[in-house]
Amino acid sequence: MNQNKAQIRYLLLEPLLRGKGIGNQLISKAITFATEKNISSIILWTNSELTAARKVYENFGFEIMQSKQSYLSGKHLTEDCWRLDLLK
Repeated sequence: MNQNKAQIRYLLLEPLLRGKGIGNQLISKAITFATEKNISSIILWTNSELTAARKVYENFGFEIMQSKQSYLSGKHLTEDCWRLDLLK
């Protein structure tokens, strides 16, 4: 089995671009690219406050694999590592 893995490091949209489906398009393109390159899975980290982004990841089939409590930007947050397996 191919063990190549990809990570989406940052997915950030300017506030004026949010809610227009651009995040969905970017994730879709990332999945298509990874599939074409025979990548076995994609991982990404996000936090509990980013509810819209989390919904996008969930809709594409990403699943939470790990969670940890963090103190970021002056707040206590839950960080989650999400994974999408592409080669099954």
